[in-house]
Amino acid sequence: MPDRELFKLADQGKLRDPKILREQTLRMIADPKFTALSRHFAGRWLEFDKMIDQVDPDPKRFPSFTPELRRSMYYESIEFFTHLIRENRPLTDLINSDYTFANATLARHYQLKEPVTGNELRKIKLHDPNRGGILGMGSILTATSLPLRTSPVHRGVWILDAMLGDPAPPPPPDAGELPADDTKADGLTFRQQLDRHRTAKQCASCHARIDPLGFGLENFDAIGRWRSKDANGRPIDSSATLPGDITFSTPKELKQLLLAGKDKFSANMTRKLISYATGRGLEYYDEVTVNQIVTGIAKKNDSSRELILQIVSSRPFLNRSKTR
Repeated sequence: MPDRELFKLADQGKLRDPKILREQTLRMIADPKFTALSRHFAGRWLEFDKMIDQVDPDPKRFPSFTPELRRSMYYESIEFFTHLIRENRPLTDLINSDYTFANATLARHYQLKEPVTGNELRKIKLHDPNRGGILGMGSILTATSLPLRTSPVHRGVWILDAMLGDPAPPPPPDAGELPADDTKADGLTFRQQLDRHRTAKQCASCHARIDPLGFGLENFDAIGRWRSKDANGRPIDSSATLPGDITFSTPKELKQLLLAGKDKFSANMTRKLISYATGRGLEYYDEVTVNQIVTGIAKKNDSSRELILQIVSSRPFLNRSKTR
């Protein structure tokens, strides 16, 4: 809820003043309550809120996935997003960064080089280019996996939807199902099973877009640990080819492809944040505002704080239709 200062300024009609609106926005970003945006907006958009009560890795397959690790993964994402805005980091840090927030539990899980002690999360410099950004976070990697295995399909769908705003259509009713356990593979690797599945005509076109994105993250297991072999002891094949003969084979290379199309990511985040801020879905006429904001923040080094300031001063945020 607005605090006393905001109520007073609103009663006086001063929030219509762009200078005061900017000052109050910056004041709210600095307030401890700002973490609510990280929990409720970023958590829902990036789906790391599933860590609260939805993800359920198999305890026998993944005994190291303790309640403490679950909490640490969840709060790592909250701390990261909050830091991004408060320190005015570029939006591209969400795609790739050389830092994260970790405690001793996460440091062990990620096998970080820098020694970390205690339960409190703190900013840690990363030395592995595959780990930085949200694609290397345990919360995201676990939320896009199944209880017994990774899911290149779920991860690919998540990248298309959450990061690029280009969701894949739902699978057809006769698409069939892949095994829930990658150790029961009938002599095939899970990738070979998925390749066989995607040969069906009704599946091929969508999987050509989805699967390569997920394959690029296959070196991360179902709880976000780095691995070189799958559950059956076979080498991980993370090579991938997107339509247009675009090839890559590591999370680092996948992130470089996403950075090359960062305006698409910025536009998607802008749409998500406008929708959250206004409490409604976007219409075709909102695209003018989206394009203006993306152009504006690109001129300011993809400033995350500028994104919020521009949304707060935008027409959709400051006006309400009489028909609504």
